[in-house]
Amino acid sequence: KDKEEFKTKIYLTIPKKQRREVKELALEIDRALSQFIRGRLILALYVGIATTIMLLILNIEFAVIIGIITGIADIVPYFGPFLGFLPAVFFALLNNPIKALWVAILFVGIQWIENNVLAPKIIGETTGIHPVTILLSLIIGGGMFGVMGMIFSVPVIAVFKILFGFFMEKIRRKNI
Repeated sequence: KDKEEFKTKIYLTIPKKQRREVKELALEIDRALSQFIRGRLILALYVGIATTIMLLILNIEFAVIIGIITGIADIVPYFGPFLGFLPAVFFALLNNPIKALWVAILFVGIQWIENNVLAPKIIGETTGIHPVTILLSLIIGGGMFGVMGMIFSVPVIAVFKILFGFFMEKIRRKNI
């Protein structure tokens, strides 16, 4: 409700000669974070659709519902898809143990494609970060801070990249 009022108050606390630069920097960070979220949503859509198709082909009960749950939960890396994996394997196991094994194998395949092929490419393109940097940030963030580290590692790297570029440009201008 008071968003504009807070933005104005914060804006007025910035010295006049730096307001334009700070506003441009904030807009660039906002754009990068928005693109990251858009990339995560594209990946979640892929996982939801791929899971639904796989489960429909294998004739698993509640395939569409499980696919939707998996897609929505996929926003949380690694842990989220497990929420779709459990019911899919459970319903396949009720039908046929071999089918449950196929569901498990295909779930792993979908996740492997997402995490090792699509995520670095899509998130890298939307945020402008190299795919190897994204993989390293996920590994380091996950190793240091667990699931929350994996969720926030790429946005933090994107913000650092923008800030680093901003300060390097300021230094370059001073040296000219």
